[in-house]
This record gives sequence, C-alpha cells and structure tokens, in this order.
Amino acid sequence: MTEGIQHPLTAREPESVIAHEMAPVPSRDVLIASVATMPAGAISAIVGWLQFSLLFGCGEGPLGLVGTLGAMTIASLAATCPSLASAGMGPT
Repeated sequence: MTEGIQHPLTAREPESVIAHEMAPVPSRDVLIASVATMPAGAISAIVGWLQFSLLFGCGEGPLGLVGTLGAMTIASLAATCPSLASAGMGPT
C-alpha cells in the first residue's frame, strides 16, 4: 500500500485492505480465469484470420463463402464459452 492511502486509514483498516486483496489467491481464481481465457483468445485470432480471408479471398479456399461464415460463427461461440465459464467462478 502507498503512504498516501495509509494516512486516512485507522490502524486496523490496512489489514482489512490487504486481506481483501489477497482473498482470491488461495482459491486460484485468477489462475483458472487466465487458463480458461487463453483458448478464447486463440479462437478469436482464428476468427480474425477467417474474417480477413473472407474479405480478401472470398470463395477461393476449401471453405468458400458459406463455410467461412459458418466457421466464423462457430468459432465466435466457442470463444465465448470459456469466458462465460470463468465469469461464474467464485468461492461458494
């Protein structure tokens, strides 16, 4: 904690602030959220690649227009699932 925040606090309040900040550490909430979000980032990158391939090479690949649009839709939904799963985490 900085000195600026310590001055207006009473003697017990800094302990409460530190306890509040350290509470997610034992349950590994941040670690789980980071691991769950990484595949979403990779899938989002794939969706970006598909969007550019649709924009600059429409129908030239094995997917074609319909396949590219379908793959973009499915990949977007797949990228959303890990984020939604990690958003509902918390101590129970």
